Amino acid sequence: MPDPDPVTRPGEHEAQDDFAAWLVELQMRTPRVGLGAPTTDLVDHIVALSGRYGPHLFVCYRDSRVPATTNELEGFFGVSKQHDRRALRCGSTAQSPVHNLGADYLVALHQVRSALQRPHRDRLCPDATMAIDPQAYRNARSDLRQREEPAQKRRAAVRSLPKCIRSILDRWRPPSV
Repeated sequence: MPDPDPVTRPGEHEAQDDFAAWLVELQMRTPRVGLGAPTTDLVDHIVALSGRYGPHLFVCYRDSRVPATTNELEGFFGVSKQHDRRALRCGSTAQSPVHNLGADYLVALHQVRSALQRPHRDRLCPDATMAIDPQAYRNARSDLRQREEPAQKRRAAVRSLPKCIRSILDRWRPPSV
C-alpha cells in the first residue's frame, strides 16, 4: 500500500519499476505445468493488462490531486451510509434515495457537509440551527419523489412480474365485447 505521506512516497518511475519487478517475480514463481497451469493463464493476463494500462496505473504519483489512498473516500461513504440509515430509519441503504439517486445524492450530501464545515458557519447560524423554508422543503420532497419513481416502478415490476405482465397485456388487448 502506498505511503499516504507524499514526502515519503516513491516517485512515479520508482513505483513503476517496483511493480514491474513484482510482476516478473510473480511470473517466475507461477508454475507453468501441473495443477498450477490455470494460475499461469491468470498471471499472464494480469501482465498483459498491466502492459496495456501501465501508464495509467501510477497517475497518483504525478498528479497531486489524486490521493495515495482511498481512506478519505471510504470514510465519506461509511459516514454517509450510517447517517442515511439513521435518517431513513432503515437497516440498509438499498432501495432508498441513496440507491435511487446515486451520484446526484452524494454530490448534494457533500455540498451540504462542506457548507456545514465552513468557518463561516458559526457566523451564519450562531445558534447552530438552520432555518428551513417549508415550501422549499415540500418542493424538494416532490422533486425527490418524481426522481425516485422510475426506480421504484422497476423494482415493483421485478418483485411482482406476473402482475406486471397481466397489466401490460390488459392495456394492449382489445376491449372484449
